[in-house]
Amino acid sequence: MRYKLQIYNPATVAVEREWILQLPATVGRSPDADVSIGDDSISRRHCQFFLNANGALSVHDFGSMNGTYVDEQRIKKRVVLNPGDSVRVGSICLKLEWTDEELTENRTMGKPSVTSTQPMRLVTKNDLR
Repeated sequence: MRYKLQIYNPATVAVEREWILQLPATVGRSPDADVSIGDDSISRRHCQFFLNANGALSVHDFGSMNGTYVDEQRIKKRVVLNPGDSVRVGSICLKLEWTDEELTENRTMGKPSVTSTQPMRLVTKNDLR
């Protein structure tokens, strides 16, 4: 099973950017993160998506300043994700989807996945007002 991480606008449900992930995958502002998102509301190492001991997709917050939220509930440490859950890191809205797509293609940029991770445009909570 593969996972697709999407930055989206919840108001319009428009996907702004997506990546096919190889787990575990760290999300953060650092260029060394597996998914690097250049937004000041995100910590350098913000959170990590991984499979837990039971094989369930989970997210772990690294103690980030602005938090990781699953369906608008701030997580304290780690949480198991369900299909359709929305995840917010800082002010960036994310969604994880299950996919059969190959790791070698990034549909939005035509480049290998997670090697070029800067989104073209970020959707923040302020955009939704």
